Amino acid sequence: MVWLIGSQGLLGSRVLELLKEKNIPYLCTNSEVDISNLQSLEDLAKNNPIDWIINCAAYTKVEKAETERARAYEVNALGPKNLGLISSQFGCNVLHISTDYVFDGMTEHPLPEEQPTNPLNWYGSTKLAGEKFLIQETSRAVVLRTAWLYDHRGKNFYTTMTGRFRNGQAVRVVNDQTGCPTWAYELAQASLSIITARKLST
Repeated sequence: MVWLIGSQGLLGSRVLELLKEKNIPYLCTNSEVDISNLQSLEDLAKNNPIDWIINCAAYTKVEKAETERARAYEVNALGPKNLGLISSQFGCNVLHISTDYVFDGMTEHPLPEEQPTNPLNWYGSTKLAGEKFLIQETSRAVVLRTAWLYDHRGKNFYTTMTGRFRNGQAVRVVNDQTGCPTWAYELAQASLSIITARKLST
């Protein structure tokens, strides 16, 4: 069984579609289960035969994280730590979605996985802390770092820009940033390919 956390988000909704399409047993939670609360996670895990946890939950408001530091840290750092504890306690695997914000963005070239991390803001720092906590707590973790997630639905850069084009609105964006947009559907497919590489228990 797969436990999908954050199933209403841009990526989580795509993962949920694929779980249904592939007939993979699952349960999904959103704000009703706070990943920063270990007890709430334990209460759910002990009553379900979970083989994989896919964590799509995150505090993603990059600028607002600077003023809401405590909440960003709870979700992005303590949340993954708790999932690592759940993994160790119940013997399940964790697929955790992280971000390119763990790097400083000072190079124009693609980065290897071994590239030293150097977050420049609180959001990136909390996401990096979450990665480290998770890996410290369990050997059953996979961390996927993504960037510029987009889809044709929901609120993201793609829908914002195309909406402005359709409405004949002026488009003003910065011209000093480069990135590699990631289609949510393809990332969801990659996530499912990882967890289905081994037989899932029901």
